[in-house]
Amino acid sequence: MTKQTREELLQHLKEQRGFLRRSAQSFDEGILEEAKRLALAIRLLVHDSSRSRSLLRQLRVKDELRYYDTRARPPIPGAIVIHAGLAGIKTTFGPDGTTRFYPVLGDLSPERQGPRIKFPQWWNGEVIRDGQGIPFERRDLVLGVANLDGGAHVDPELKKAYAALTRARSHGWRLFSESGEDVTNDLVLANVRQIAWELETTMDEQLPEVLGVEM
Repeated sequence: MTKQTREELLQHLKEQRGFLRRSAQSFDEGILEEAKRLALAIRLLVHDSSRSRSLLRQLRVKDELRYYDTRARPPIPGAIVIHAGLAGIKTTFGPDGTTRFYPVLGDLSPERQGPRIKFPQWWNGEVIRDGQGIPFERRDLVLGVANLDGGAHVDPELKKAYAALTRARSHGWRLFSESGEDVTNDLVLANVRQIAWELETTMDEQLPEVLGVEM
């Protein structure tokens, strides 16, 4: 096997960042399914397994970065906390009023402006705890969407906790419009979009210096 050169890896990085931006723009324009492509790009950029090495790992920068953490508050050990994770909840009023989950992106309230954190804390840090007290990390959400729910593969069997979160609303929220219509959209997709914002912003700010090249 031939090892890819640094220049080839940098080209892959440029392409993946482009995929991330285009899918993020499409999501923000209302195509929520683009979160599945976002999850796939995030997985390729940062997830290491026994069979594959992430692109940032191959470039030897993954552990050099300090990642944005936009959690509204740290989880309380042992508590059952029902919230929207990295997402916000927005209500619009009027005949077509809705209440929905949305990614806050860079519109960060003071409690979301914590210090940058190392990769293990970021990837494995709890962001959602559902109504049954089951915690979900960023990796759970990203890999659930990418590996099970249509990002790269549609698994015939979903993990029980992930299925409950995405199908049975174990997060405890059920959102309605003023007319009474159930308009609950996918909490996980909004969180994946926010994770993509965290990663993209982290890379935009730090990669030129860490890699020593213009991006």
